[in-house]
Amino acid sequence: METIGQRIKARRLDLGMSQKALADAVGVDQSIISDIERGAGFRVDVLTGLVEALRVSYEHIMRGPEPGAADLLGAWQAMDEAGRASLLAVAQSLASTHRRTDPSRKRAAGGRT
Repeated sequence: METIGQRIKARRLDLGMSQKALADAVGVDQSIISDIERGAGFRVDVLTGLVEALRVSYEHIMRGPEPGAADLLGAWQAMDEAGRASLLAVAQSLASTHRRTDPSRKRAAGGRT
């Protein structure tokens, strides 16, 4: 099973970032990034910075990518700008009509969505 540190490192490398570049983007010392990638814990504010700098969701860092996410990312990376614009428009349209429900919201609403 992939660790949080391994997911962070893999995403950093996917983006072609050095530990120093990621550290600068997050606002921490490079040694913090090194420690995280080796399995050390980190503060919530560092997590927020990682999410922003790595352009991923909290869930991606904490649990890993959802099935199919790597395939979608690979397709995206293979496309030219026009293809990316088209894919983004389709994805946004689908997202507006096919939103996942958050089970915690259902419980909070007394079983109603």
